[in-house]
Amino acid sequence: MITFVRVIAIVATLTLAVGCGAPDRRDEASGGPRLGPASEYQIPTDVDVQTYFGSVRRVSEAASEMRFSQNLIEHLPNQGFIINGADPITLSSAVVIGRVVAVSPGSAYALPDGRQDAARSVPVPFDSPDALWRVARVEIEIEAWFGDGPSPATLQVGAFVPHPAGLDGDAELEGLAKLGRLIVVLDPDRTYSWDEDVQVIARGGALLGDIDSSGAVGFPALGVESRRFVDDATVDDLKAAWSMSPESITIDVDMETGVLERS
Repeated sequence: MITFVRVIAIVATLTLAVGCGAPDRRDEASGGPRLGPASEYQIPTDVDVQTYFGSVRRVSEAASEMRFSQNLIEHLPNQGFIINGADPITLSSAVVIGRVVAVSPGSAYALPDGRQDAARSVPVPFDSPDALWRVARVEIEIEAWFGDGPSPATLQVGAFVPHPAGLDGDAELEGLAKLGRLIVVLDPDRTYSWDEDVQVIARGGALLGDIDSSGAVGFPALGVESRRFVDDATVDDLKAAWSMSPESITIDVDMETGVLERS
């Protein structure tokens, strides 16, 4: 059973008011996708898209975890991190740019007998009113692949769909289907027991980003952190960084205070 939100330290995710009155920009980008500048990204005004990102954002705000990276580039899987002298780790297995071609129900989970003190959740039907969270199956046609091995033509990812019990998640599925172009950072370690071919999105599903019609990217589930995370990176920047062999970043963590020091 996968744990979607890992509470590690006290770094809170900041807030974003999804749906700020900007014009909807779902049209095709004439020059293909590019990442940034983040200041140009316009949040979709479609209600279903807002519902999806709003659901994930609220969970991100309630959770906290340690942030080893400073930006999207550092999530490329050729960037290693040495934490407190341990073997190097990476923050993703791949960074993927593509287009949504299909969305369907995946899995759903609830607490047994509604017990809030239960140690483990149990699978329930995707449309069950008892479901506390769901995972939608999203098929992506890949345009750019930054990961080991050859790029697959398509990829399935599991998009986290948090929602209060009693709601069926239909709006989130509609919102995912309307995204079109997107960028996804894949978790380096976790898998789904119900289908290991479905890839897990990093940071509890928050690193599923939207590419608007101008080609600008945003990660609405990150709130105002989105602009810093994108850091005006372009596809060319990703390609250049992927072709390099960067030295591992060393991070010392004070396990009592959660304070990080990078070197």
